[in-house]
Amino acid sequence: MLTVNVATDLLKANHIGIRDLKGHLSTKLLDEVLIITDRGTPISVNLPYSDLLELVDIIDELSDSETIASVQEGK
Repeated sequence: MLTVNVATDLLKANHIGIRDLKGHLSTKLLDEVLIITDRGTPISVNLPYSDLLELVDIIDELSDSETIASVQEGK
Protein backbone atom coordinates (compact mmCIF):
# COMPACT_ATOMS: atom_id res chain seq x y z
CA MET A 1 0.00 0.00 0.00
CA LEU A 2 1.17 3.55 -0.70
CA THR A 3 3.15 4.91 2.15
CA VAL A 4 3.07 8.51 3.17
CA ASN A 5 6.76 8.62 2.29
CA VAL A 6 6.20 8.34 -1.47
CA ALA A 7 3.55 11.05 -1.47
CA THR A 8 5.65 13.26 0.80
CA ASP A 9 8.74 12.69 -1.35
CA LEU A 10 6.82 13.81 -4.41
CA LEU A 11 5.61 16.96 -2.67
CA LYS A 12 9.10 17.79 -1.38
CA ALA A 13 10.95 16.71 -4.53
CA ASN A 14 13.74 18.84 -5.87
CA HIS A 15 13.03 20.53 -9.18
CA ILE A 16 15.68 20.57 -11.87
CA GLY A 17 15.53 22.13 -15.30
CA ILE A 18 15.93 19.79 -18.21
CA ARG A 19 18.99 21.71 -19.43
CA ASP A 20 20.59 21.46 -15.99
CA LEU A 21 19.79 17.75 -15.85
CA LYS A 22 21.33 17.13 -19.26
CA GLY A 23 24.45 19.05 -18.26
CA HIS A 24 24.89 17.25 -14.95
CA LEU A 25 23.33 13.86 -15.59
CA SER A 26 26.50 11.96 -14.80
CA THR A 27 26.83 13.67 -11.41
CA LYS A 28 23.14 13.76 -10.46
CA LEU A 29 21.97 10.97 -8.23
CA LEU A 30 18.96 9.45 -9.92
CA ASP A 31 17.94 7.45 -6.86
CA GLU A 32 16.07 10.46 -5.53
CA VAL A 33 12.71 11.87 -6.48
CA LEU A 34 13.19 14.67 -8.98
CA ILE A 35 10.66 16.84 -10.77
CA ILE A 36 12.15 17.67 -14.17
CA THR A 37 11.01 20.99 -15.58
CA ASP A 38 11.12 22.80 -18.89
CA ARG A 39 11.13 26.55 -18.33
CA GLY A 40 9.67 26.01 -14.87
CA THR A 41 6.83 23.74 -15.99
CA PRO A 42 6.98 20.16 -14.66
CA ILE A 43 7.35 17.74 -17.57
CA SER A 44 8.61 14.55 -15.96
CA VAL A 45 9.21 12.80 -12.65
CA ASN A 46 12.19 10.65 -11.76
CA LEU A 47 11.29 8.02 -9.18
CA PRO A 48 13.50 5.43 -7.54
CA TYR A 49 12.65 1.94 -8.79
CA SER A 50 11.30 0.86 -5.40
CA ASP A 51 8.83 3.76 -5.40
CA LEU A 52 7.68 2.84 -8.90
CA LEU A 53 7.05 -0.75 -7.81
CA GLU A 54 5.04 0.53 -4.85
CA LEU A 55 2.88 2.66 -7.14
CA VAL A 56 2.30 -0.29 -9.49
CA ASP A 57 1.14 -2.36 -6.50
CA ILE A 58 -1.30 0.38 -5.54
CA ILE A 59 -2.72 0.55 -9.05
CA ASP A 60 -3.12 -3.23 -9.05
CA GLU A 61 -4.95 -3.10 -5.72
CA LEU A 62 -7.25 -0.33 -6.93
CA SER A 63 -8.05 -2.36 -10.04
CA ASP A 64 -9.12 -5.37 -7.96
CA SER A 65 -12.87 -5.29 -7.36
CA GLU A 66 -12.59 -7.57 -4.30
CA THR A 67 -10.14 -5.18 -2.65
CA ILE A 68 -12.40 -2.21 -3.38
CA ALA A 69 -15.40 -4.07 -1.96
CA SER A 70 -13.45 -4.90 1.22
CA VAL A 71 -12.48 -1.28 1.65
CA GLN A 72 -16.05 -0.12 1.14
CA GLU A 73 -17.31 -2.63 3.71
CA GLY A 74 -14.83 -1.28 6.22
CA LYS A 75 -16.22 2.27 6.04
